[in-house]
Amino acid sequence: MYENKLLNDFLIYSGVPDNSFHQNLLNEEAKQALSLINFLDRQLNLFLDKITDLSQFVKLDVRNLRNEHEEGLLEKILTANNNRLKSVLFDYDPINFILSETKNDEALSYSNIEELTVNIKTHKTLAYLFTLVPDIRRLHVDFDQLSSDSKLALANMSFLVHLKDFQLRSINTYWS
Repeated sequence: MYENKLLNDFLIYSGVPDNSFHQNLLNEEAKQALSLINFLDRQLNLFLDKITDLSQFVKLDVRNLRNEHEEGLLEKILTANNNRLKSVLFDYDPINFILSETKNDEALSYSNIEELTVNIKTHKTLAYLFTLVPDIRRLHVDFDQLSSDSKLALANMSFLVHLKDFQLRSINTYWS
């Protein structure tokens, strides 16, 4: 069973979605933002398959994602709603996304994403994010742990020419 709350243009779903969940979401098409709370990543994956044509839906806020390390989930989130999302926010829980391999060393990119807030575990994920979201304007990243290797990796990342607001925080920092 799920609980939904409506706050102006923001719709919040909490708990496990049932069959009426998707129907209610479709009835709320005019909403611009959606907050999903306490989803398993496989539930989120199934949910993302259902939202493909909500013209006003541009912001997804995911809280307490119970991550079972499903491959390709980050990419699926960034392409949700037929690439209409502009803002994707994750809460403070560190997420260990398993990143999909690129074919022929060709990097994927999601130019629709302008704002991303995420807590990640490795600097490799951050380097990959820089490639994934080339038109990002606001990027807030929390690291589980930064190291000297992380500092070197950060120095060699792609340029983000549209980036206006960048925050990089680490709970555990080990610089040498």
